[in-house]
Amino acid sequence: MQTKKIIAVALSAVMAASTVTVTAFAAKPKTEKTYNYVAFGDSIAAGYGLSTDHSVESLMKDPALMLTEDLIAHPIDKAYPAVFGTFLEEIGSQNGYATTATNLSTTAYRAQDVANTILNEGYVAGQASWIMKAFVGQDADSILANYHNLIEQYLTPADLVSIQLGGNDILMGMLNEMYSNENPIVQALATSLTLTLFGTDMKTAVGAGLMKIQNDKDNITYETVTEAADYLKTLAGGADYYVDNSANQVHEVVKAVKTVNSDADIALLGMFNPYGTSLEYNGQYYDFKTVVKNIFIKAAEEACGEKLNPETAPEETVVPENEPEAEITEEQVEEKVEDCKEHVVDLKKLAGIYNKAKEAASAKVAQVKEKTKEKMKKLVSIIAEEAAYPIQYYTAGKSSEPQMKALNEKLKAVAEEEGCIYVDVYGISNECNLDPHPTASGHYEIAEFMRDTLSETIAADMNSEEVIEEVLSNTSYTDTDAVKAGEKITVSGQAEGGKGGYTYAYYYKRSTNESWKPISKGFTKNTQATFTPTVAVDFDVKVIVKDSEGTTAEKIITINAGSTDELTNISTVSDKSIALGSVVTMRGNAVGGTAPYTYSYYFKRSTNTSYKLLGSEFTENTSARFKPSAAGSYDVKIAVKDAAGNVKEVVFTVTVK
Repeated sequence: MQTKKIIAVALSAVMAASTVTVTAFAAKPKTEKTYNYVAFGDSIAAGYGLSTDHSVESLMKDPALMLTEDLIAHPIDKAYPAVFGTFLEEIGSQNGYATTATNLSTTAYRAQDVANTILNEGYVAGQASWIMKAFVGQDADSILANYHNLIEQYLTPADLVSIQLGGNDILMGMLNEMYSNENPIVQALATSLTLTLFGTDMKTAVGAGLMKIQNDKDNITYETVTEAADYLKTLAGGADYYVDNSANQVHEVVKAVKTVNSDADIALLGMFNPYGTSLEYNGQYYDFKTVVKNIFIKAAEEACGEKLNPETAPEETVVPENEPEAEITEEQVEEKVEDCKEHVVDLKKLAGIYNKAKEAASAKVAQVKEKTKEKMKKLVSIIAEEAAYPIQYYTAGKSSEPQMKALNEKLKAVAEEEGCIYVDVYGISNECNLDPHPTASGHYEIAEFMRDTLSETIAADMNSEEVIEEVLSNTSYTDTDAVKAGEKITVSGQAEGGKGGYTYAYYYKRSTNESWKPISKGFTKNTQATFTPTVAVDFDVKVIVKDSEGTTAEKIITINAGSTDELTNISTVSDKSIALGSVVTMRGNAVGGTAPYTYSYYFKRSTNTSYKLLGSEFTENTSARFKPSAAGSYDVKIAVKDAAGNVKEVVFTVTVK
């Protein structure tokens, strides 16, 4: 797949493989009154980037990179699910509840991946798989395949579930298309944006994309830049499709959560614009065209090894099919900023800038090929440092703002349809943070929005009138209460109330007897057992049910095993497979016909034709013992005769090892 190949190359250019240890929220010991909270989300909710310095090496070791048992045991305490967990603990202490907070958020996962993981054991998200392999190696799939088990363990007892997903469904959908485009500028931009999504510092992220452009510079023309601009404009124009798909996939996550746990309250968190909305950066206002023009001037100067004369420097932005634009004065900056907030910059204008810069340095550009690798890296570093903010803002930030707002409107509709609580977090403070993952203060604000929106609902749940627990009730039954002796009865274990997690024990006895005999060995999860009355008398069947807290309830069912006119041999043997030197016990038994009964016991090798008699023929003995003298297969026969002289035989094959 081309996408995988390109991202693997991009990552390998700036990253080295490393083993990752990850952490999350530890579930607290369960008490009688416990309130459990579970969070679903992507890298934002996971707290990715909070524990690193945003260097490549640090990000590869980010503890929030993958969901493991370590993540469950050791939380990212600055991530908003953990911060909200502290707020939840305060609410719980005021109402006599112990609380738990478990973060099941998954870096690099789209909403559709989370829904599939909840419902399908062993599911491995395809995109996340190849991305994570670039970070942690080939063992990534075995970790991803365990996500379902971790989710099931903590989702089942949850009282509150938060979901904040959808951004990756939009951005990764667009990136897939960009990677599949053969234009090197489009692919370079996709590389930079992918690394940005993982919190890589802007100099590295943009530099990786520009390095790709530098490697393909001989094939890049004015037409290449124009095609890239046209493509990106078309891609942005089709953003509605990705927004609709994202909302639908989040809806599927809500349904999946309800499939596993239909009782939990669900908080559906909206999205915020991950790149802010301000042109201000480091106390200055940026005009995009001027900044990009200066980038190429500096690049040309670096390539030539000397300063360009003012008269040879590229002119102000020129759009080939239009008149040259007038230079923007300082007095017009503020007004221009407002205009930029309403419109995405037409990247065709960059074509003119690029073309002018290329022409201005054409006489000396050939010298670049003779520069050392260190010189080339320095050139890319200059371009990356200058380009980072405006390129990030215009290509990612401004285009994401309307998409996230549109997604939020659709998420509100999903929340209303499914009875979820919508939490609006769009208004978190803009910190001029170029990493799409919020800083600790941003996470704290999200947790505050959650607290303000959910605290009353949570407190009301905790203070709601105590529900009187149902007494454990044994509702077990048999498929019939009247059979002929020798016919099988099915006993079905069933219960209601109590604490759930039922197990069953099955017994029988003749109604006239005092002691019970087990049908099954102790308590079992099996909800059925079978019993066969051996004589024409009444039998009692007893089922004992036990719930998860050890409470038991029993039920006794009487079975009428009426007589049958026909003699039936219901004899048995103790075992049909034994070790050499062991003994097989043959037990004679019968129903029907005319009592009393007498029995005869026989044996032979299975390959022989004639039987040998054990003891006397037709005695009152109801059992006999047979000890084979050699390994092999033996046939044992038990014959029963009633008082009227009717005879019935039954044969068993016994294997001796």
